[in-house]
Formats: sequence, C-alpha cells, structure tokens
Amino acid sequence: MKWFHRIAERISGGEHAPSEHGEAISELFYRRSIYSDSAAFLKDLLALFPDGEPLADSDLKVLISVLRGVWGAEQALVDGELSEQSEFWLGLASHTGSAYAHACYGDTLLVGGRPAEAVEAFALSLELAPELLPEIAGDLDDVAREVGGEPWLHFSLAKLAALIGGQAGPDDDESRELYSELLEEFAGDSSALERIHYHGEVLEEAVKRGELPRALVLRSGTRTEN
Repeated sequence: MKWFHRIAERISGGEHAPSEHGEAISELFYRRSIYSDSAAFLKDLLALFPDGEPLADSDLKVLISVLRGVWGAEQALVDGELSEQSEFWLGLASHTGSAYAHACYGDTLLVGGRPAEAVEAFALSLELAPELLPEIAGDLDDVAREVGGEPWLHFSLAKLAALIGGQAGPDDDESRELYSELLEEFAGDSSALERIHYHGEVLEEAVKRGELPRALVLRSGTRTEN
C-alpha cells in the first residue's frame, strides 16, 4: 500500500542515532541463513526488543528496510509464513508501543485478507501517533468504510481526533464533515453516539479557540456563529 512507502520515506530520511541494539540486529540479519525457519529467526529478533523500551528510529529503519523489503508480507504470504510476520509485528508493537509497529502489523493483516482486524490495528496506530494520518488515511478510508461497524467507527474516531488535534489545515472542514457523517450513520446506536458526541464537544472547543474554522450548523443540533 502507498501508506507504507510514505512512512518508509519518512523514516529513511535523515540520520538516526544508533541504538544499543543496532549491532545485534544487524548481526542477526547477517546470520539469517543459518535458521531452519522464519519462526525461529523472528522469535530471536523479537527478543532483542525488551518490554517497555521504545523502538528507536534507527532500528525501525532496518526492520522496515528488510522485513517490508526482501522478506515483506507479500513474499511471506507466498512462502506460507505470513502468520509468523504478523506475530512478530504484533509482538514488537506490544513490547515497544510503537505506532509504526502497529501499522506494520495492520499491513500484514490486510495482506492476509483480515481487513476488519487490520483497520483496528491502523486505528490504534493513529491514536498513538496522530501525525501518521497523512500517510494512513488516504489508503485506509475506503477499506475501513467497506468493513463498517465497530472497526469503521474506531478508525473514524481516531481520524477525527487527529484532525481536531492539529492534522487538519486551518481552513479544512474535514473534521466537521466526518463528525456529521458519523452522527448520521450511527443515529440508532446510543453507545456509538456517546463516543461520537464526545469528539463533537472537543471539536466545538477547538472551534472556540480558533483552531478550526467555524460553520453555520453542526448536524448534532449545535450551532456556531459566523
């Protein structure tokens, strides 16, 4: 997907300070051929990332270059090893809390034909790092909409929060349009509406602070003045 290439370009650009695991990661990749299968290799690779330790950009750069390059999810699917890659990215996301790892996990799920779970993973990545919105949203919007239900709502609310939080341009009304669309789509779901209205209140506060443009009517029934 195009989102991955945009993220890869961002990570690969510029210099990144080496991490304490850099040499061990490079050495493990060098010794890849001695492993009998990918599961054993990826298990040892994951072990290099302790629980609770953030994922360094330099390490992410290597992982994206190799695991989404030479041994990418598409090739893993051909080789019958996609589940091993999925488990690695999910484990890495759990260990490090990395939004990028959650997105890469979502990508393996998409390749494996599990779109609903993929959309949930991408939604979580947006919650962790709203700045990923420009890379992710364009490609995932249609997938999330087609999945529908809770995954679509989760993804849309993560997107809405990112837009309200600063990822929209000063004259961009996308946040209000998305908010209105969600109100209409989930009109009969009181639990969903409660979650949506919370973001509507946050949106109104952003409008009052001048961070988002005003509009004549919000379809929630709340009016703002020009």
